[in-house]
Amino acid sequence: MLARVRSAALGIVLVLASCGASAPPSPPAPLPARTVRYTFALEPDLEHMHTTVCFEDGVPDALAAIHEEGRARVETAEVLRADGPHALPIDGEISLRGVAPGECVRYRVDLAPGRRATPGAPGSYRVGDDLVAPTSLWLRAPSPRDASTAMLARFVLPDGVRASTVWPDADEEGWMRIDERAFRYIAYVAFGELEVERVPVPGGCIDAVVLDGALQIDAEQRRAWLGTAGRAVSRVLGRFPAERAGVIVVPTPFADTPVLFGIVGRGALPTIALLVGENARPDALVPDWTAVHEFTHLASPFVERDEAWITEGLATYYQQVLRAREGMLTPEQAWNEMLHGFARGRSEGTGRTLREESRDMLRTYAFGRVYWSGAALALMADVAYRRSSDGQGSLDDAMVRASDRRDETLRADELVRAMDGGDGGPFAQVIAPWIDRDEFPDVDETLAWLGVRRGVAGVELLDAPGAAIRDAIMNPGAPLASNPDGCR
Repeated sequence: MLARVRSAALGIVLVLASCGASAPPSPPAPLPARTVRYTFALEPDLEHMHTTVCFEDGVPDALAAIHEEGRARVETAEVLRADGPHALPIDGEISLRGVAPGECVRYRVDLAPGRRATPGAPGSYRVGDDLVAPTSLWLRAPSPRDASTAMLARFVLPDGVRASTVWPDADEEGWMRIDERAFRYIAYVAFGELEVERVPVPGGCIDAVVLDGALQIDAEQRRAWLGTAGRAVSRVLGRFPAERAGVIVVPTPFADTPVLFGIVGRGALPTIALLVGENARPDALVPDWTAVHEFTHLASPFVERDEAWITEGLATYYQQVLRAREGMLTPEQAWNEMLHGFARGRSEGTGRTLREESRDMLRTYAFGRVYWSGAALALMADVAYRRSSDGQGSLDDAMVRASDRRDETLRADELVRAMDGGDGGPFAQVIAPWIDRDEFPDVDETLAWLGVRRGVAGVELLDAPGAAIRDAIMNPGAPLASNPDGCR
């Protein structure tokens, strides 16, 4: 999550912080014995949704909110029977006691903006005539449930209204298969008169929609921006971290800053919301760091927010490195931005340890201290990996080692262990002296060894013992995955 927010976008940021052209349909694999089907019907005013859930076999005990905010949004719930609907009790959860296999339940959700029951919770937001409503508001999870149950979903939308990409493509009957990730993580979804702009990236595809509002950049320029950021991030794993991702571009009035804010939602498919200044120039948008930062999050497992220093640190480090690798910045510019960031990190915070600052970041707003401390540790770890392997290993390789756990939720030490390939590896050794100290990590010794120094006119890259590693960090690296079929 990023904190470069101007007043014109503050309302959207507070809410978020918390299909157009599609591929040809393909039939789903045979369904398991138990199947649950969701039908999400949006009312024409885009302020209420009726969800019908049908249980073809066993019935769970309840339908539970996937986020605390969703508990306050359900207005009514009923089981549908031949003699008419029968009300179901709602006490946070929707009780399904008395519902029989083969019956359907319907609940009505209030999607009106401005109703957040929990401070900082993700809520809905109107952008002109369009609506952003995260799954946390309207998706309810069967409780209990097991992996053998097939979960299928479809939207029934008013004429002219489409939903942004949030789940895999529908079959010929309109059903989309969703999995446990849809209930574990929040995804961001837009509804409105949307057109999907499909952007091929190495090994994957981005489905982008632009919400109601004016932008200086046209569709071709938006594809160039997102495609360039997608290629840059592909230089970590050799391919884009997801085969498919949805991007919601939110025009932000009275702003010329390229991207004011970004946030990632994870689910059956990742979703990313990016607030773009309506007056942003194309030449400023393409080299901007925000999309690169947010896409980088998809390359690592999710870590709980109280330990955000590691995932935000990795994304903050890579937002410089990857732009240099892709030619969006020169190496000198990338190192210069990194040095500026380290200076910011030293000057911010509440004087507590990195572990404590990270835990309380959303309350203290010590974003600079947390993000840039994590970035300093990422740089030190990258150098440690390269030095310990005579230049044959890197932080990229560590990210690849952890990439098969991208759909999991880990603690920081679990992610470090996955990246190191065991206990006590280079990353763990770098972190240990700093995580429980109140000083900013001492990255100066590493920078001096690399030959990176701030001069009067900007950064200076000097002859130094680590100059070859310094240059290799910004090198494009291995070839990227091909995407011969583009966005099918």
